[in-house]
Amino acid sequence: MDNFERLFGLLSAHPGGGFLLALDGRCASGKTTMAERLQRVLPCNVIHMDDFYLPFSQRAAERMAEPGGHIWVERLRTEVLEPLRAGRKISYLPYDCHADRFLPQQKADPALPTLVEGSYSCHPALRALYDCCVFLDITPEYQRERLLRRNPESFEVFQTMWIPREEYYFKHCEIRSHCDFVLTAE
Repeated sequence: MDNFERLFGLLSAHPGGGFLLALDGRCASGKTTMAERLQRVLPCNVIHMDDFYLPFSQRAAERMAEPGGHIWVERLRTEVLEPLRAGRKISYLPYDCHADRFLPQQKADPALPTLVEGSYSCHPALRALYDCCVFLDITPEYQRERLLRRNPESFEVFQTMWIPREEYYFKHCEIRSHCDFVLTAE
């Protein structure tokens, strides 16, 4: 059974609202692609962690030193996860960190299962709200190959900033050991 089939089975076994699944893992492991594939064949909400970066104006040095400190976990928790868990409709403004601005409002249907995809989705401040946490892993060699193929001009930034930041978060917060299961990128 491949990773898609495993996640499809998990989400389709919980077709109603209130089911929250986090898909965390290393960059280039396929989290976003997997979420997009699932959403095409299964009615579900997909929330992207990239939409919850902390705005530059709020990035104090001490906050940025925390594992996952550049993610606005408090906003994700109060605007998305807690209301969905309670069966309430939600709307939120995705944040575009490249343009340093909020984008048009997004909504999620509480009658559908919700998949929160992206690194930092299993952050300790969020973990207890999920019904299931999944870690998507990838070997360093395959990660390098995918990053170079996907975005060669940004590879150095991934190597020097994003990958070390993720690895610090994974290790410090013991993300893998707190996930219900681990899948390896195919």
